[in-house]
Amino acid sequence: MTISPQMSWKSASSLEDISLDPATLGYFHGLAQSEAHAIVLSLFQSLSGDKKITRAFIARRLDKSPEQVTRWLSAPGNWTLDTLTNLLLAMGHRPKFSVEKLSDIRQSNYHHHAVSMNLTDALNLTVTPKSDDSYALSTRMEDGPIRVNKVEYRI
Repeated sequence: MTISPQMSWKSASSLEDISLDPATLGYFHGLAQSEAHAIVLSLFQSLSGDKKITRAFIARRLDKSPEQVTRWLSAPGNWTLDTLTNLLLAMGHRPKFSVEKLSDIRQSNYHHHAVSMNLTDALNLTVTPKSDDSYALSTRMEDGPIRVNKVEYRI
């Protein structure tokens, strides 16, 4: 079942008794992790720019290796609330949370027709199955002729 991003957002922001699709849940999980990582990284850059802390300092405070701290600061990965809290505490801060109603968030591209358009239609692609289980892609040009790409995909 394909669910357009527009429908996913609507289903997430409604209070209807329907299950949220995995893509929507994954999107918001990733968004929360990215925002948490950005906050921690911004704080670290600010404090390290003032020469107040280093990665080694955080590692010593948390009794972790400097490599582990580097991994945490490089990407959010599978951060837990404990990871977030530990990093902030090591830098002399604590986490503070807030929530916002999805229906109050301005959504860019929400009304754009390409958001819910099929990808092959949006890119003017034609996928042609071949006898050897490969597929040929061709694009429809604005003036009408078809150009066949030299790329073939096998499943």
